[in-house]
Amino acid sequence: MKAAADEIERLHMAIRRLAEQDATLSVCNGNVTVTLDATLTDAERTCLGYAIRKMDAEYAAGPADVLRCLLQRTDRT
Repeated sequence: MKAAADEIERLHMAIRRLAEQDATLSVCNGNVTVTLDATLTDAERTCLGYAIRKMDAEYAAGPADVLRCLLQRTDRT
C-alpha cells in the first residue's frame, strides 16, 4: 500500500511539473510520452545574447560557442 501511495505522489508531482512548462503529454497503447517545447521566450533569448557578448569579451572561445549552439537549436524560424 505504501508503494502505491508513493507512486501516486510521484505521478502528482510529475503532473504539477508538467503543468508549469510548455509541454505535451500523450498516451498511445499504454505508453506515456512527454514532449517539452524547446522554444525560448524573448526574455530568455535576450539574456543568452547578453551572456554571449559578455563571454566573448572575457574568453577566447568555448562557453559563448555553447550558448550560440543552444540559440541555434531552439531558433523559432
